[in-house]
Amino acid sequence: MPTSEIIELKEVRLSFPRLFRAKAFREGQDARFEATFLLDPSNKRHAKMIKEIKATAKALIKEKWPSGKPDNLEYCYGDADKENKKYDGYQGMFYIVTAQPEKNGRPTVCDQNRKPLVEEDGKPYAGCFVNTNITLWTQDNPFGKRIGCNLRIVQFDHDGEAFGVKPADAEEEMDIVKDDDAGIDDEDDDDLDLDDDDWDDDD
Repeated sequence: MPTSEIIELKEVRLSFPRLFRAKAFREGQDARFEATFLLDPSNKRHAKMIKEIKATAKALIKEKWPSGKPDNLEYCYGDADKENKKYDGYQGMFYIVTAQPEKNGRPTVCDQNRKPLVEEDGKPYAGCFVNTNITLWTQDNPFGKRIGCNLRIVQFDHDGEAFGVKPADAEEEMDIVKDDDAGIDDEDDDDLDLDDDDWDDDD
């Protein structure tokens, strides 16, 4: 199984991270760690990385299948718009899906100072920006022919707007509770002006 040299991706956006706990997504599949990285083709630095990914894949295809690229070859990367991927942050992006089998160990996850991070640290998270080193590889077996990508290491770089359901903003939705506001007193009950009949659910 030919594997490429390391490709460095800098300040790319993280999506669908499963960095700390491996999971199998279908019956019979080995549990694995996963992460998708988003690159912006309009960013010159990212455009150079995309070009390197495609050139590396092309070289691997030539090495693995010298007689020509298989018609049914699948890729771990692509154009999010052309593939109609409607996830948060994918508009206009190039994406690459990476994975590592649980049996190979958890990928290294660290902060800006290269110190290890654990799940309880709350980062990296979907939507933040990270640095990563990847390698591409070829597959040709009963499960199909494809160009895959190894998930090796992820370094948190800086914050970004989190993907998915966003937490409620306390400053926008709630009032400050003062000490003399806590609890409901008898006068509050009187203001409701309810009698016993109002609590009867048998009507």
